[in-house]
Formats: sequence, structure tokens, C-alpha cells
Amino acid sequence: MLAIGGTSFVLFVLGPTLRRVPGEAQQQIFAGIRTRFFPIVWGCIAVILLSGLAAAGSLQVLRPQVLFGTTYGWLLTTKILLALILFTCALLITLPNEGLARFRARATPYQRMIVSIAVIIILIATSLRYAPR
Repeated sequence: MLAIGGTSFVLFVLGPTLRRVPGEAQQQIFAGIRTRFFPIVWGCIAVILLSGLAAAGSLQVLRPQVLFGTTYGWLLTTKILLALILFTCALLITLPNEGLARFRARATPYQRMIVSIAVIIILIATSLRYAPR
């Protein structure tokens, strides 16, 4: 929620506001945000991956007969695939690799996709609480 809330804030509030700021000042502000926020995003991804694997292991739901033979499994598989897409998008626009600069230059569409996917993941997660295993 922290990473998605921060991304939503940047996308819907800070980004549009900063577009009115002159170029160099805008770049400095975004550089400061990147320095503070990107490690938070990476930490959130790590926590989600670790906690998801631990939960899946303790619930014993990663067996093929559960993943592909039940409604719960299909919802969980969809959630996992969407999370992997979300993580990939987040890493493409946050990793400090010069080869990824073209993705950072088009960060806004990726941020929109990240927030949209996150909403779907949250809805699926809520559904999983009520789906029989």
C-alpha cells in the first residue's frame, strides 16, 4: 500500500503540479523524490515477494492441483502473474541502470499501469479470502 500510495501521489498530484515548475528545478525535485522513494519501492517488492512465498508455503497452495484445479488457485495464479507484471514495470522505471533510461522517460504510462494493476490485485486478494481452497 505504501508503494502504490506513493506512486498514486506522484502520478495524480505531484507530477501535474511539478509540470508548472521550470525545467531544472523540476529535475532537481524529481531527483530528490527518486533518491527517497525508489528504495521504498524496492523494499516493498522484496517484502511482498517474501511474505507471499511464506504465505503460499504455509497454506500449501502452490501445488498444481490447487493452482489449476480450483477457483482459489486460478485467482491466486492470476494475482501472481499480475504482481510479476507490476514488479517488472516498477523495476523498469526505478532501477538506476542507464540502459533503462528509455523506460524512465515514459514513466507516466507505467505508473498508470502499476496503479491499475494494483487495484485489480487488491480486488483479487479480497476475493481470495472468501474462495474455498
